[in-house]
Amino acid sequence: SRLQSWLDQQEVRDLIQLIVEGCGSNNNSDERIISAISSFEYSIKKGFDSSLQDTILSSGLVHTLVALFDPTLVVTMPLRVQKQAAFALLALLEFNKDVFVSLVLMSKLVENLIGLLDLARTRLEKDVLLELMLIFKGFLSAGEAVFIDKVYSENGIPRFVEILDHKSQALRHVAMECVMELAYHGRMEVIEKMLELEVIKKLASLQKTNAYVVDAQYSSCEMLTQQERGQSLHSQDNHFVINYSFADTLAKFTLNFAIGTGLRKRERCALKREVIKQITEILDDHVELANITAEILWAP
Repeated sequence: SRLQSWLDQQEVRDLIQLIVEGCGSNNNSDERIISAISSFEYSIKKGFDSSLQDTILSSGLVHTLVALFDPTLVVTMPLRVQKQAAFALLALLEFNKDVFVSLVLMSKLVENLIGLLDLARTRLEKDVLLELMLIFKGFLSAGEAVFIDKVYSENGIPRFVEILDHKSQALRHVAMECVMELAYHGRMEVIEKMLELEVIKKLASLQKTNAYVVDAQYSSCEMLTQQERGQSLHSQDNHFVINYSFADTLAKFTLNFAIGTGLRKRERCALKREVIKQITEILDDHVELANITAEILWAP
């Protein structure tokens, strides 16, 4: 066990050196870095180790991994390296959330991701934007309120709500999932901001389309599992293809808001009136309106 602990610590030091010296220099270096980050992710998933944690903290590995998302490196930084770095950072949050959430936030991960989102939207890079949104979804789920607070402070909430209007159905779907996380974990300021941006209206519009989407782009992302989405998955031409719809989107949002963890009781009561008002103005289906209103009113 002492030998394994030493090997794990040495792995951290070697990983930092490999990233600093070789990232973006050539395809072979990138593949070696991806492999090394994947190996590190496997090591920390084996369970908590205080010696390994001390090495990670003292070596500055978190800062090194977050630096891979620096928007100024977008020309030389392959997206596949960033995705693997995201998996490793998410594993660190599972390793010890109390320590690493604050460290990841202080390393400016949110600022970097928002910068990359803006670049991808400006350049109309739909596939890159989709992958970045999936990465965001993973951190919103793992970091919960504290991560959402940082997104709010960096004016990131409008980015997610605006993407609900994107032409790509796949992007709309992952933006919807991000909005659900915001509704469940977000504090009052977050919910108020989404309501101000007409999120209810946008979700109702998505629900009316009720369009089933088939998109192979999700096949390369392991951050969200089939079980999490509750959607059908099948193989087609050696690719995984997922079917998903926007049915009951508005009801899911209101339920997340009504039973979420981010609001105090008095804050939830204050916001219920505004949510019911906006839903009443939009929905034509009186049965659905009655059901959603009842869910909001009877929620704790």
